[in-house]
Amino acid sequence: MRVYTVHVPPATRHQADPVLVKEGFSWPAFFFGPLWALAHRMWLVTVALVALDLIISVVLDAARIPPVTQAVISLAVAVLIGAHGNDWRRRSLDRRGFRDAGVVAGRNIDEALARYLDATVTHMAVPRPRTAPVAPPPLPLAGV
Repeated sequence: MRVYTVHVPPATRHQADPVLVKEGFSWPAFFFGPLWALAHRMWLVTVALVALDLIISVVLDAARIPPVTQAVISLAVAVLIGAHGNDWRRRSLDRRGFRDAGVVAGRNIDEALARYLDATVTHMAVPRPRTAPVAPPPLPLAGV
């Protein structure tokens, strides 16, 4: 089972669906870095990752580091991005006003969302309709 954090959009948003973010390593962030951040509307993270990539490339080229060492350093940076990517996504959602609604588990994101929605609906207080007290029917009059 995978564990996800649930983030509910602010009331001002038209989007009603909560956002689920997986706990742990992010393979898409590992492989695609800045593109992954851009796809999740994390503008500052995107700029920071592009700048980091450029700085590392310039420094490694200027220092005449061998290509094998450059590859190892690039791999290490990608591992760090994958390890912290989902945390960055949570912080980005928090800055955009999303509320942390808890943790849910499921085999995949769809099952986890279904569990969250089931638990939310189950725990919501359902108001009972108010009815006026019903008076008993009148008793028949004796001798009439």
